[in-house]
Amino acid sequence: KEGQLVDGIIGVVGNSIILKSDIDVQRAQIEEQGVPEDKSFCYVWQQLLFQKLLVHKADIDSVEVTDKEVEFEMDRRLRYLLSQMGGSEVEFQKYFGKTVLQFKEEMQPIIKENLKAKKMQGVIAEKVSISPSEVESFYEKIPADSLPIIQEQYKIAQIILTPVPSSYEKERIRKELEQIREDIIKGKDFGLMA
Repeated sequence: KEGQLVDGIIGVVGNSIILKSDIDVQRAQIEEQGVPEDKSFCYVWQQLLFQKLLVHKADIDSVEVTDKEVEFEMDRRLRYLLSQMGGSEVEFQKYFGKTVLQFKEEMQPIIKENLKAKKMQGVIAEKVSISPSEVESFYEKIPADSLPIIQEQYKIAQIILTPVPSSYEKERIRKELEQIREDIIKGKDFGLMA
């Protein structure tokens, strides 16, 4: 029998790895927000590499995030997610397939890493006094043949599988859209509802 690849390491930054599943999860999220499928991999890959570099630098520079900061951010995100589902933990569990407590346990290391990266970015950026347009104009002044050529280290190939929404998710969105339609028919402002 042939084996089936469950996950794989796409990149390594310092002591951190970037898994294929990390990229897949974030791609699905941004594609829901309208980012084209053909551009989502590069966007997510760049964001994850940048974040891992910041976390690696934060570890070197001993930049820490407290448990209180992580808990506050986790509660903020959970309040937002629950509000999207009408405040119902039952709907939350149906949608995510796990309880709020399980979700919190799973998200804690991710949120801690995100906060550490943001904190490190703030430490780096506080010393910067140059604007992006100044950087752009600097590089435009350099002749193209004078820029160094960086040899590639990896070649990346991908197989794209479009995620199929569950029947539960289709039904939830259908109900939400029907409610919006009813509100518009009853006289609510169309622009606001859109």
